[in-house]
Order: sequence, then structure tokens, then C-alpha cells
Amino acid sequence: MPRSLRALAVFRSALAALLLYAVAAGGASFAQSLPARAAAPAGDEVRRAMKLFDFDERPLGNYEDTPMHWRRLTGDGLPDYSAGRFDEGVGHRAAPAFLFTLRGGGNIAYEYAHPDLTITPNSDYLVEGYVRAESLEYAGALVVCYLVDEGGQRITGSERTGALIRSAAAPAEDGWQHIEISLHVEYPQAYALRLQLWVLQDYVWQAPRENEVDPIVRQDVDARVWFDDLAIVRQPRARLWFSNPGGLVNPGASESMHLDVYNSTSTALRVDVTLADEAGTVHLRDGFDLGAQEVGERELQVPALPPGLYTAAARVTVPAEASEVRDGNLAPAPVLLSERTIRLAVLPELPPGCEMGSSHQPRTFGVDLGAWPNGEPEGAEELIRTLGCGAVKIGLPMIGRPNGENEVKYFQRARELARRLAVGQVETTGVILAPGSADPGGRRLSTYHMLVRDSAWSEAVGPVLAYFGGHVAAWQLGREEHELCAAATWDDVTLRSVQRKLERFVAVPQLIIPRSVLDAPAAAELLDPGGVGVSPGGVGVSPGGVGVSPAGGVADATSDAAEEPLSSRVGSWTGSFWLPAGL
Repeated sequence: MPRSLRALAVFRSALAALLLYAVAAGGASFAQSLPARAAAPAGDEVRRAMKLFDFDERPLGNYEDTPMHWRRLTGDGLPDYSAGRFDEGVGHRAAPAFLFTLRGGGNIAYEYAHPDLTITPNSDYLVEGYVRAESLEYAGALVVCYLVDEGGQRITGSERTGALIRSAAAPAEDGWQHIEISLHVEYPQAYALRLQLWVLQDYVWQAPRENEVDPIVRQDVDARVWFDDLAIVRQPRARLWFSNPGGLVNPGASESMHLDVYNSTSTALRVDVTLADEAGTVHLRDGFDLGAQEVGERELQVPALPPGLYTAAARVTVPAEASEVRDGNLAPAPVLLSERTIRLAVLPELPPGCEMGSSHQPRTFGVDLGAWPNGEPEGAEELIRTLGCGAVKIGLPMIGRPNGENEVKYFQRARELARRLAVGQVETTGVILAPGSADPGGRRLSTYHMLVRDSAWSEAVGPVLAYFGGHVAAWQLGREEHELCAAATWDDVTLRSVQRKLERFVAVPQLIIPRSVLDAPAAAELLDPGGVGVSPGGVGVSPGGVGVSPAGGVADATSDAAEEPLSSRVGSWTGSFWLPAGL
């Protein structure tokens, strides 16, 4: 019986959640990069393709309209009138291909859940193939893979998606576009791999613009997509990590890179490690040969380096003498099987905290972490501690009550970071983000719209604020870049109203208003409703510009009432000023 997949409201859609899970699963701020695909075939003994879907199944006795063991996903948003079938006249290398025909809108999805895609221990995987699309403008084609346990249950966080494919503007290879998905098997309960093919309309995961009146939901109603030569390739397992969880090298500190590789093939491989700066100059080089079924481990000390950003890379290749001759050349070239990279920063000597003003208050240095990337709290704490920050911002999406293991773990890590910072007396400001507000296309609702105009705001905001309890006392009303483009009007009446709303979940909500340095002078009156002569201060770093940290305004030394930072007063608010990077 085909699985039912229901499409819910736009921000809680099961289809959109599939994409969000895949993004969150690979969103760590300090993580291994995706491996590059092999430069060319090097034989099954090296590449170990565990499964190839060329859809040439007539010789196997399949005379049905669809490929063997592929089942169609059904439910809301997946209408019966759009479906997939064999196309005997089209193929990447040779016909047939798996054709999805979109008629009248909606989405199409098929899943391969046959138990023959079992996971081999100590291996990583590469899913690659070819997609050809015609008339896809408001929809895209994509390939999704995920892992299941021995009982067939999906392992939360294991989802990975390929690039979204649309119709090629300048078709190459008759319009066929290559896709690849790298899958690191880091789940001990992983038993098998599942594969899904999608044609997905943009409206599933993109909301209309906030200022659109009666928006038109555009979708493709007549399109065709072909999938062919999909391969599941087993690769050697390679792990590269850094001794400092924050990816930092402090002045005078001794740090190291750690690498372990398991050669799951029957051919000897070569492993090369480099450490290079942003200009591409290599400062460290090492390498070793690895026999079939062998494990190789290395610990490399980072040499003394000038301050800056560096990239460490580990490349696993088939040596030239073992690879196939390509393109008629007599001199064979090594074949790249996988590559792992990590970024690290060598820090300069930081100046000691300086004093300012007659009250000798230390200057507050803050950092804006942006939207929480589902990273490890230990690494973020190490970064903040090393920089000597007194204030931190962290963006949190208001998605309501966490649903599923992945969302629960996401907020657990963010709360653990807030707890660690509170213990270390670092002032933490949570940035209230509307669901999807970080979309670069600007097609998501602003925080202002969510809090002021949306009557269902408490369902989205309340559970998140309550979850953080007393760990976060100050809350910023959206990120500067997004709110300043939304024409938000934060007047005194509106702010009082929002403050009363948030008091249901935060005892004394300290509000931070996103402002711009280009604002009219009237902004100063708004930030000082009591007329006590307080001016914002405390400079912090923000992505794309410089912001003023909510760590407190610097008070007028002549006013007794101004000795306390404005952001800590009951019933008042302060501002975070954003300076465009190109100004």
C-alpha cells in the first residue's frame, strides 16, 4: 500500500520539512565539507557501485509502466494525474529513463525502499546520477536519500538532498544535468539506504512576499523530468577533525589535526593532507599509502602560522598506476574518491580590555552568531571565550513546539550554549526569527509581521521562549537585515503591546529593536522614552556589517538615573544599530 504523505500549512508542510531537515542535518558551523565526486570511473573494484539504476529492466522481465520496487508517494499535494513511467525513447547514455510527467500542477514523488541497499560498515556513500528537465520554471526536480534502522524506521537527521534542478538554459549533454549527494554514515544504528525522486513546486517551501495583496501562487502545470543512470557508490570512510572544538588556534597554543581513513576497497589508495591559507599557499603537507581493507590514522601538529584563516584538506585518491587511462592519454591520472576539508582560524594577540568614560566601565565586545546553525555548543563557547566577548546574539526560529528528534536536539544545543554563557556571565540576546526569515529571496514573513499582525503568533513564539526560560532575558525583534527591509513601524504603542504579549513567557522581557544608522533622528526619542538622556553603546560584530550590542547603553555621567544600562530597566527597550558593510 503506498505511503501517504500529507502537505500541511506552508511553514509546517511535510514536504517543506523534508527540505528543512536536510538543510539542518548539514548545517554545522564547523563541520567536514562534502566530498568531491570522483573525476572519472575507476572500475567497480575501486568505486564499488552497490546499485545502478539505468532503468533497462525489460531484459529482467519487467513489463510494467514503472521500475521495479519504486513505489509512489501519495497524499495531499501529490495528485494522481501526475505520475512517472518508463520512457523508451530517452536516456542519458541509452534509453530508457524514468520519466515524470507533470499535468495540471501538484508534485510527484517516488521512493525506492527495497532492502537491497544495505549499509556496509566503515564506508561512506555517494549518490550520483543525471536529471533532464523541460518546462520547469516554478518547480524543481531533486533526489533525496536517507538512512533507516533495521526496523525500517527513518533515522532523524540522516536526510540529504541533491541540487534543485530546473530546465537548463543552455543544455549540455542534451539537457542532462549531473547531481551528486555525499552521505557520511555516522549513525551506528544505520542499516539501509532509501532513495526518493521528486518534482516539487516552489510554493511548497516558499511563502509569498509579506507586502503582496492576494498573492498569485505560481506553479508549473505542464512539464517533464527524466531521471537516469542513478548510482549508489560505496566510498572509503574518511574523517578529519581539529583538536580545538571552535576551530581556533590561540597565540602560543599547540593544536593538531586528526585524520582516520578506512579503505573499504580492494585496491591500494593514496591519502594526502594539506594546510593552506586563503591565498592558496600550502604551509603543511603530508601523505601516506593505504592498502586494501587497512585503517590509516594521522595526527598532524599545526605549525607556527601568521594570523588568518586556513583550510585543511584530506584527499583520498586511486594512485595513477592503478587507475584507468582516460581520454586516450597514455599517462594515467589519479582518481579522486573523496575529500574532507575543515576551516580553522589562527588568532592574533588580542588587546586587553580597555576602560572608557569617567565610570571606568569596560568596553563590551560582542559577537552576532547569526541564525543558530545546529552546531556543537562546546565549539561556540570556545570561540566566544577566546574572543573575550561580553555579549552574544543568537538567532532562533520561532517554529512552535519542537517536533521530532532533530528539532528537539536543535533547541537543546542552543539552550545548552545559553546556559554555558550565563554561567560565564556573558550577556546573551535571543533574536526572534519568523519561520524562514533567513531566506535570501526575502519571501518569508518578518518578525514584525509575526508579532504585530499574525493572530496565531503565540503558537509559534510561546513554546520557544518558554523553552529557554531564564537562560535568555533579552530578546531582539528580528534580525536587522530582514526587519529593515520590511518597513516595520516600532512605535511606543506597538512596543508596549508586544512587551505585554511576551510577558506571558518571559517575566521581564527586555526588547532590542533592529535599527539602522541611516534612521532619522527620531529614533533617539524612541530609544529614550523616559527622556533620561541614554545613548546606545557597546559595539558588536554583525554579519554583513557592524551592529551595536544590546550589552547596555553607556549612561550620561551627569544623570543618577542613567547609571543602569537602558536594556536592563523594567518596561524599557534599546536598539541594535546596523551599519551596511558597503557604506
